[in-house]
Amino acid sequence: MIAVWFSAVVAFCAILLGALVVVRAPRHPAHLSFGIGMLMMALEVVLSGIGGREHLTESALIRIARFRLLAVTLFPAPWIIFSLCYSRGDSRDVLQRWKPWLILLALAPPAFGVAFWNSLAGPALIPAFVAPLATLGWAGSAVEVVGLLAGVLVLTNLERTFRHVIGIMRWRTKYVFLAVGALAGFRIYASS
Repeated sequence: MIAVWFSAVVAFCAILLGALVVVRAPRHPAHLSFGIGMLMMALEVVLSGIGGREHLTESALIRIARFRLLAVTLFPAPWIIFSLCYSRGDSRDVLQRWKPWLILLALAPPAFGVAFWNSLAGPALIPAFVAPLATLGWAGSAVEVVGLLAGVLVLTNLERTFRHVIGIMRWRTKYVFLAVGALAGFRIYASS
């Protein structure tokens, strides 16, 4: 029960932070993508919290695990857009160069998750003595690999941006890079 409340608080904070950033500058692509990324994170945290409840049947647990993995498929595009646009003067040009890849990252993982819905997660192969368990299927593993690669790409883009920032802007952006880097690092850890 505590996990459900904790995930609700984390989701609320993520939505609040994302909304504050979007309200501040609603037309900037970095701010919009940050808000969308935080909303996707909140969705995944809520689904993880619901999946962590005790008294769930095996079919309900598998269904929640599949929805959580479907939410994970929505992660790559907004966070990669953020990492490409934040603290860059040429963000529009960078987005134009990356446009085909971003469209592919926005559409392919969710379409893959929907197409192979039954292969995202399944029942555990070992008997569960305390509570039912769900395991990743082959499609769920593929979704996690995409999340892993997206996290690495986000960190790479942020590192490249941080390397080119100088003076007072370097001091201002380091905390944002640290926070988003921690989120991407956690996504890498959770996906591996």
